[in-house]
Formats: sequence, structure tokens, C-alpha cells
Amino acid sequence: MCRKRLRGQGTIFCLHHVLPLNPKISGFSPNSNLETTPEFLEEIIQLALRRGYELLSLADAVKRIKNPNTHQKPFAVFTLDDGYKDNQIYAQPIFAKYKCPYTIFVAPGIVEGTTELWWRALELIIAQNSQINLEIGNRIFAVAATTDREKNAAWNLIYPALRDAPELEQRKITREFATRYGLDLSALCKQVAMDWDELRVLAQDPLCTIAAHTMQHFLVAKLSAEDARAEMQNSKLTIADKLGMPVEFFAYPYGDEAAAGNRDFAIAQNVGFAASVTTRKGVVFAEHADHLQALPRTMISSRYNKIRYIDTLLSGAPTILHNRFRKINVK
Repeated sequence: MCRKRLRGQGTIFCLHHVLPLNPKISGFSPNSNLETTPEFLEEIIQLALRRGYELLSLADAVKRIKNPNTHQKPFAVFTLDDGYKDNQIYAQPIFAKYKCPYTIFVAPGIVEGTTELWWRALELIIAQNSQINLEIGNRIFAVAATTDREKNAAWNLIYPALRDAPELEQRKITREFATRYGLDLSALCKQVAMDWDELRVLAQDPLCTIAAHTMQHFLVAKLSAEDARAEMQNSKLTIADKLGMPVEFFAYPYGDEAAAGNRDFAIAQNVGFAASVTTRKGVVFAEHADHLQALPRTMISSRYNKIRYIDTLLSGAPTILHNRFRKINVK
């Protein structure tokens, strides 16, 4: 009975890359926390079914949230951020096997190769070089990066400084950094992300929903209200125009408490999204009907690659503790 109360109405899962395990992976792979394997994705779907969850689209889950007394079974929703090629290659066949709906949140800038995937660029530059020199704001970084230990130390030093920089400055620094070390940022986008033609094909899958993720994958809380609105609205309109279908849902890039707040939830509502998802930890409760622009998600990554961890997260116990026994983590 306790598990039933804590698990709420259901869970919205968040994934990024779905890729086969790479046996050649080195001791330096900081972005591997954004990856899971096709096998583990299938295990999670099987677990949800064993636990009696219904596999719903995000649209159907939102209807369920609005009418919490109409169904007894909990729901599981699968979402993937950014629109990577591997979603189509490795994840789509698994979703098809289980007739499992899924939503992919895309940023047009990533689709078109105009966005700086700065976290991937930083990893690649550190991986390929033995000395890293970079200036962020008033800080100058000059760090050795010969061994895996040194590379991880360099990442742990530089990553938070680059993430915390103002968005436009962050991207300018990334472009200059990439140019200095001979990395083509546009080619990097095109190598890993689906283009519009690939998305048009995927959008024909009746199990698939394509949704918005800003234009340039900006952390909206760091933007002015005007710029945040433009990022949300323009992504909605651009995707609708390119794919010829309405765009109802939105995911805040990064999505944690620092990435989006009440101002941004209000903007998403005003722009016209039916619901928006964060990466704030938690399962979905009936009370989220009043907070549809701030829905929580459960992150799936290599950090939680044991099915017992996912089973524990489905119970709702870890996140209710994390949220200090509050069902709704919205201030």
C-alpha cells in the first residue's frame, strides 16, 4: 500500500543516447551518464510491464494527470532529449516491439548543425589533447590532460565553469575553443543528431511524438524573459513548419532546478504548450495537474544501469526523500 501511494500516477522517463556498450571506452567518458544501452531500455520496459504500468504517450499521460480518478494502473512514459540518430537506429525498434509510445524533444539548432554541443566538444578536446588552455570569464585554465586521471580532473574543473557562464558567452567561448583545437562544431552536430529528413520519417511512426527543446538548447533560466520566450516559441513554430504537424509539448534543456523556474513555467504556458517536462526528480502525482509546465522525470543513464535501481526509483521512495517529503517540487 505504501509503494502504491509513493509511486503516484506514474513515471516519465528521460533518456538521451541509446547506444550499444562500447568495450573500447576509456577511463575518461564524462558524458556517458547521458547514455544507456538498447538492452537496458528493453529491461526497463519489461520491468514497467511486470509492475503493471501502462505504456502511454505523453499526451495520454497528461489526460490521465488531469483526470486522476479514471484509471487505477500507473503509467510509464518514455522521452528522449535532443534528437540523436541513435534514437532512431537503436531505440525505435525496441519501442515498436513493445508498442511503446515515445516522445523526442528536438532543438532546431541541433538538427541544422548551428548549435554548439559544448559538453561534447569539451569532452572531445580533453580526450584528444594532453594540455588544455581555456579562459572563461576572469578565470584562466591551464591544465595537464595526459592521463585519464588528469583528463577527469580537467573536466571536473572546466565543465561547471563553462556550464555556469552566460549562454551567449558560453557558446562564444566554445566556438573559439573548438577552433583553436581544430574541432568542427557543425560536423559534430551532424554526426550525432538527426536532420529534418530523418525526423520526418520518424514522425510518421504512430508511436512517436516530436516535441520542442528550444531553438539552440539554451538554459532558459539564464536568458531574459524575452529571449526565453523566443527560444520556446520559435522552436514550437519551426518544428511545426518543418514537420507539418502541431507541437504540443516542451522539455527545458538541462531541466533541473537551476535550469528552469516559475518564470519559465509561466512562459511555456503562455506560449501554448499543453505540458512541459523538467529533470526535477520525482514521479507524477495527481497534484501535478496544477503544474503541467513543471512535470518531473526519472533519468535513465549509465549511472543507474542496474534494473533494481530503476525498480527502486519507480517506487517513488528515493525521490520523495530527495524532495523532503513534498510531492510537488515546484517553488
